[in-house]
Amino acid sequence: AVANMGDSRVYEYDVAAGTVVQLTVDDSLVQRLVSEGKISKESAFLNPDRNIINRSLGDIRKPEEVEVSYHNVKPGAVYLATSDGFSDLVHPNSLTPVIREEYGKSFNPDTNKPDLKSFTKGLVQRASNIMTGTNAPQRKMDDISVAAMKIPRV
Repeated sequence: AVANMGDSRVYEYDVAAGTVVQLTVDDSLVQRLVSEGKISKESAFLNPDRNIINRSLGDIRKPEEVEVSYHNVKPGAVYLATSDGFSDLVHPNSLTPVIREEYGKSFNPDTNKPDLKSFTKGLVQRASNIMTGTNAPQRKMDDISVAAMKIPRV
């Protein structure tokens, strides 16, 4: 089960297939417009209102339940929880190649395993480079957080 509220997202990286699937959507005004078919995902990525959220933890004015979704866990897959600081900077079309590349760079030949700390640091650095080093239209100052969990093969 994945619990989600606010502007964070959870992704599944299927290492064997090299694919990334977004498991959750954020609780933003812009995401609601995408879900209702009023704007495209592409225009959402550059929308100046993408930081307006509808729900958040700790909002005592309107306490709401956390969104819970259920997914089959894939052995060998890596699950990523990201802040909007990450997902707002890394373009959806670049997400899979960026994750694949950083995962590959984090692989430790001595242990024959990926180093998840190195992997997440690499992802944060990639987003940070976009935020500080370019004039990209999606550039905005925000916190960038990524957490990863790898499901072992049995």
